Amino acid sequence: MDISVLGFYSKTVSTFFAIIGPIDLAVLFAILTVHNSPSEQRSIALRGCMVAFCILLFFAFFGSWLIQSIGISISAIKISGGLLLIRLAYRMLFDSVSPVDMAENATKDISVFPLGTPLLAGAGSISATVVYTADSGALSAQTFVTIWAFTTIIVISFVLFIIAGRLHKVLRPSFMDALTRVMGILLMALAIQFILDGLQQAGVF
Repeated sequence: MDISVLGFYSKTVSTFFAIIGPIDLAVLFAILTVHNSPSEQRSIALRGCMVAFCILLFFAFFGSWLIQSIGISISAIKISGGLLLIRLAYRMLFDSVSPVDMAENATKDISVFPLGTPLLAGAGSISATVVYTADSGALSAQTFVTIWAFTTIIVISFVLFIIAGRLHKVLRPSFMDALTRVMGILLMALAIQFILDGLQQAGVF
């Protein structure tokens, strides 16, 4: 393989790893699926990763065209992603019922929201996909290397989700509840950062 291709792959895979943060998401996944069975956790993880892959694949091929044609800016994507994450972080921090207990009774599927998007395929990863493919054709080597890069991180995330999903079997509920609150703080900070980045990119300040 060409050295330049390997260099571009190394850069893009490092970018997606930093943006998506598979290790942090694995801890959050363990919290949100603490009362799901192993088979349910695998199913949720697989669907979430597939949703993220499809979203990023779409933006790899059509992102630049879509943004230009309907006037959506990357800053708007960042702000909207941040607002969505704020709602989840608020529930993790301030609900009177423990988020771990809420997971036990939850009937909704988290694989699409928030796992698939905006946690895996969020404003940052979508932005990176568009940026890395904007200056090349849809069928260029640069586009396919970008796809390879985010696919690598999604696969790593899936493996870590499966491993992290077993954490609740060895950790006490009180510890998981405390961890939920901590992750809520970090998730709120991430959401605020998304919004601030979007506002800064839009030229508000």
